[in-house]
Amino acid sequence: MKKVNAILNQESEFAEALFLKAQILWEGYQTATGAIRYLNMAKDFVPQEGHLYHWICSYQDMINHEVKNNKNFKEAKFLEAQR
Repeated sequence: MKKVNAILNQESEFAEALFLKAQILWEGYQTATGAIRYLNMAKDFVPQEGHLYHWICSYQDMINHEVKNNKNFKEAKFLEAQR
């Protein structure tokens, strides 16, 4: 995470680094809201017809599906409480 943050401090629009940070947040810390935030940022810096954009969208869909179907995630509990 330190290396990714260092890269983003130098180049905040580096989509691959934003995508990697989202993966670290999700897979390492199970932080869906943080991961989704960085995925949305990454999508802003890549063309919609590109491969990376489609990978980002697929990863985001997977996270949303996982959170929706797994009540163990803090975000799922929070979202459910907000309804």
